[in-house]
Amino acid sequence: MTLSNQNHRTFPYIMTSLFYFGLFYLLVDVNIWPSIKLFIVGGGIAILLTALINLRSKISAHMVGVGGLLGVLISVSYLIKFDMTLFYIVVIVTAGFIGFARLQLQEHKPYQLYLGFLLGLVVQVTLFFTFQKLTFA
Repeated sequence: MTLSNQNHRTFPYIMTSLFYFGLFYLLVDVNIWPSIKLFIVGGGIAILLTALINLRSKISAHMVGVGGLLGVLISVSYLIKFDMTLFYIVVIVTAGFIGFARLQLQEHKPYQLYLGFLLGLVVQVTLFFTFQKLTFA
């Protein structure tokens, strides 16, 4: 099953974001690392923004996910003061392979890949550095 048509993508994106927000709601009272909850909210927001952008222009949800993963790694690295350069390199190379595959399949144009990657990265990093001291207890 493919969703090559941009109009067919909006509903699955919105449903996925609702599942992310639902997961956050279920975890609000659970005693886990607060940053995990923040990353879940970030995923929901990134997917919801993907759905909104998709109304006007096709964007790569694959790259939103990989960009979000890099954003989470940067945030965790900062939080625990651990050098994750090797992990950054692995994620960036993986993003390159995914982007290349999307181009080869003619599913996206390069700007759609870059926009998706930046969206995922910016959402996660911005949320983390804005609300890192926030607790959900």
